[in-house]
Amino acid sequence: MKCNPLLVVCCLATIIISYSCNKAAPSDTPVLPKPDVKEKRTINIALGGDIKTSESVLPGGRRLHNYVLARTVRDSTIYAIDVRTNDGQPYAAGLFNSPENISIELPTQTTFNIKAAAFRRGTGLGIWYTWWNGGQFFPGTFNRNLDNTISYDASDWDFLQNLSNIPLFLEDTIQPTYAFFPEVDGYANQTAVFVDSSKQITLPLKRIAFGIKFKATNFTGGKLIVAYQNSMQTKTFTPENIDNSLRIYTADEFLVRDDITYFERILFVLRWERPDGTVMNLGEKEIYPPRRNHMITVNVTMPTSINTVNNGLNITFTDTDWTTNETINL
Repeated sequence: MKCNPLLVVCCLATIIISYSCNKAAPSDTPVLPKPDVKEKRTINIALGGDIKTSESVLPGGRRLHNYVLARTVRDSTIYAIDVRTNDGQPYAAGLFNSPENISIELPTQTTFNIKAAAFRRGTGLGIWYTWWNGGQFFPGTFNRNLDNTISYDASDWDFLQNLSNIPLFLEDTIQPTYAFFPEVDGYANQTAVFVDSSKQITLPLKRIAFGIKFKATNFTGGKLIVAYQNSMQTKTFTPENIDNSLRIYTADEFLVRDDITYFERILFVLRWERPDGTVMNLGEKEIYPPRRNHMITVNVTMPTSINTVNNGLNITFTDTDWTTNETINL
């Protein structure tokens, strides 16, 4: 069978043209730009404001062989750093008990939101922790180990997002307890940072706490019991310790304003446990939480006889601004 020479030539030409077109096609595809890898800069975070980061040794610690008072974790100030991208994505976080060497590594020409907080034991028994993964683990609001390092795991959405119901130690120093206003002395602030050539930022912390104190007239025996409804833990005072009845509480909303504006109220019931063990209801009161850095003194007139019932009629309040009228030693 003879092949038509003209047909063979046409077929070869078609193959050559098709191959040439396919070979040239990739050169017509636009080249994607390489990802912009930004330079990173290490930034030191200096904390100041209402809290002083240079601390003296606390009394009441464990006495060592060289007679130096040692600070326990519950006595120490706990510092928390939360770093998020401009759209709220978690970027880095860490827990510290030493504020001198807090630093983070961030890409330049980028904006980050940094929140810092510090918590002192105050009048409570300290923030509750357990032992896990070779260290002291703080659950709840923090959900991480106290290791004095910044971790760049971008998954911890709840870290430092709500300062209500921080777990604290109970009287047995073993189990945790929770309350809407935790009995801890809190400080916090947040700021947006554009990463440029700067190597340090100073973040002034403001106190986000209020105080409640009790004074009792005609209180000569027994116990005064203050039972709060969900807001705080029940407190018991005697004639000997009621002068030291000040209790300090942290409020999450103080981070953004000086007044608590939502529905939360403090309702407490007063009872007197007489020396013979019988209990008398003195009455109940509902109050607005004090302003940031303010203290309310609850003045109670105790019954003068076992037949007297006050029903709260002699419960009054005095509001004090700590910053001007009274020095509070922590």
